[in-house]
Amino acid sequence: MPAQHSRPALTLALVATLLLPSLPLAAAENTGPDVARGKLEELERLTTPVVDLASDEAHLAIERMSLPPGFAAHLFAAEPMFANPVAFSLDERGRVFVSETHRYGSSTLDIRGYMWMLEDDLANRNQADWLASIERNFGPAGVLDLSKESEVIRLLVDTDGDGTADTSTIYADDFRTPLDGVASGVLPYRGNVWFTNIPALWKLTGRDKAETREILHRGYGI
Repeated sequence: MPAQHSRPALTLALVATLLLPSLPLAAAENTGPDVARGKLEELERLTTPVVDLASDEAHLAIERMSLPPGFAAHLFAAEPMFANPVAFSLDERGRVFVSETHRYGSSTLDIRGYMWMLEDDLANRNQADWLASIERNFGPAGVLDLSKESEVIRLLVDTDGDGTADTSTIYADDFRTPLDGVASGVLPYRGNVWFTNIPALWKLTGRDKAETREILHRGYGI
């Protein structure tokens, strides 16, 4: 997690997460067969993410942990309060911001599944080239399909101080253009929320929900 020092250091740390995102293990292992030319992999792409129901998986994982003397593990939050986390960070009030990816492996294209467009992909030099490539290779229907799923910033809050999250709300979403994803970093800092979501570094403001959005840098991910 980037240290909360100064804005230049903060910006560099977040930009680094754009260049080297930390991806969920299951998604990173998605190396399926090459898809037919001009076709998207047939997956269910939904405008609203489907989150798994509560299970005992997290509690079982805690039971398997070996902890040093004097340490204890406690479950703060699990599904269905959030899903597909890539990064998280705490603000000054102890609230937890989580960046979730719901596009990776489905709407954020993995060239390993579309090797027929490799040379076209290597020729891209900027975001306009990349969007034109998507439009050229998949047509209007493909662009529409790749604009359904959204990356999400989730806000988890422990309202009574017992060490367990009580509320889960969406702080920001609607990051669903064909170029969006992966939501690789989030950091609340002095009332602002800094968010790295390829292809952009965002500055969001608002205490409980993003009220303003500003792109500070754009062009990552080519």
